[in-house]
Amino acid sequence: MSEYPMRGRPPIPWEDRYIPEPNSGCWLWTGGWMSDGYGRTSDGKKAHRWAYEINVSKIPKGMLVCHRCDTRSCVNPAHLFLGTHADNSRDMVRKGRSLRGTKNPRAKLSPGDVIEIRNSEHSSYALAQVFGVSSRTIESARSGETWPDVTDSRDPDLPDGWQAPDTDEGF
Repeated sequence: MSEYPMRGRPPIPWEDRYIPEPNSGCWLWTGGWMSDGYGRTSDGKKAHRWAYEINVSKIPKGMLVCHRCDTRSCVNPAHLFLGTHADNSRDMVRKGRSLRGTKNPRAKLSPGDVIEIRNSEHSSYALAQVFGVSSRTIESARSGETWPDVTDSRDPDLPDGWQAPDTDEGF
């Protein structure tokens, strides 16, 4: 039997398993990859979890190793932190990476629909029939619970149907 457990080859030193990226500070994994874009060690572990374990501490059961930098191939321990699924989801939403609004391929409303709903005096039930969604969806859009970034850009001083120009050509 070989003295090296990995097919008779000596182990690769930690420092040779990544390439430092000078602009972001990320350490980009140079080994194998998983189909979801995360680095993979030779024994099938996610590389960033392995990097955290060998450089920081053991990962408690049920905890995730999250990226501050949002780069899946990064194994820089300074860019990694422990968190729950809820922490990771909040981080994703806070950074604008969630599938909300038009980023969601299954969205049934458009930003224009949301503006129309918010400006309408019709009931949620009536609007739900028009837009083919539930009245709860209408209520969520009206209150800003969903589509919080959509605002009505119409100028109240212009007649109905008119919009202020989008350009800033010296006016």
